[in-house]
Amino acid sequence: MAKWGAIDLSGSKDPRWFELERRIVLSQYLMAINASGNYPPQETGLVNNSWYGRFHYEMYWWHAAHYSLWDRWPLLESSLHVYQDNLASSIKRAKLQGYQGARWPKCTGTDGREWPDVTHAFLIWQQPHPIFFAELDYRAHPNPQTLKKWAKIVEQTADFMASYAFYDQGRKQYVLGPPIKQSLKTMRR
Repeated sequence: MAKWGAIDLSGSKDPRWFELERRIVLSQYLMAINASGNYPPQETGLVNNSWYGRFHYEMYWWHAAHYSLWDRWPLLESSLHVYQDNLASSIKRAKLQGYQGARWPKCTGTDGREWPDVTHAFLIWQQPHPIFFAELDYRAHPNPQTLKKWAKIVEQTADFMASYAFYDQGRKQYVLGPPIKQSLKTMRR
């Protein structure tokens, strides 16, 4: 039987403790039934399907990292294979774009092919996520097998991140982009 994290705010002096606790428990339940499975959750689909069932690497961390922090490792582990599954195509993507390492896609289906969209080439905020997931895995499973499992993914991810930054002689500092897109979400373009 799993020993998973829980929360008890009943000792709080704040009168809103019960509602906060209720929302935390409900949120964990909803995330477990809607956002855990064999693949990262798609970005839409319960009400509409604007992304056609594809998951987004830049959102995967937001949807799944908390499972490890609540000691619900099996809910995270079941979908982490996407990094190993898509490592070769991510290395190929980086090479085609003139970078080293593995450039993780923005949006894919279960086959790992990146969905074509012009903005995908400008997004990079998903890049550090596999390194963070590797750290979470090692905290949960501090053994040589975990290190071996993540070694190439972490190395290739770091190689891309290092090769993406370039030295700006005028500013005398390393910079990211162009091309790069901010993470601001807006309906206006």
